[in-house]
Amino acid sequence: MKPSPPFLLLATALCFLAFVPPTDAGPKGGRPSMHRTLRGPQSFFITNRYRPRIRFETGKTKGHRLPLVAEFSTQAGHIDRIEVRLDGEVIDTVRPEKQRNAGRLETAIDLRKIPPGDHKLKLWVWQGRVGYQRLHGESKTFKFSR
Repeated sequence: MKPSPPFLLLATALCFLAFVPPTDAGPKGGRPSMHRTLRGPQSFFITNRYRPRIRFETGKTKGHRLPLVAEFSTQAGHIDRIEVRLDGEVIDTVRPEKQRNAGRLETAIDLRKIPPGDHKLKLWVWQGRVGYQRLHGESKTFKFSR
């Protein structure tokens, strides 16, 4: 049994239509992926733009004190508190005297309270905006030996 010419014409047309791109197809940059829609900057679930940032520098030790100078900021809300963490343990908490979204903190760590050995120092800054208090920003880790 031979296929009829109209059937061959219809089958060829359907095969051709399967490879033609839709008219609204364009560069991939115009349409975000599903993952970007759920986690991207315009997403309902995004919390990163409210995450505060902190950086710090240490000075030379003066006796038994290690001076720290930290700069912190957040894009929305204010900073609630700054925690100084040594090996994951909170050793000091500093609260700004008034609500601020950016600033500079100068403090020092008493090294007499720290046992000898290798240590990791990190600063955490906590968000104070209502509904976002669970968010914090972390500084890079400063490793030192005592």
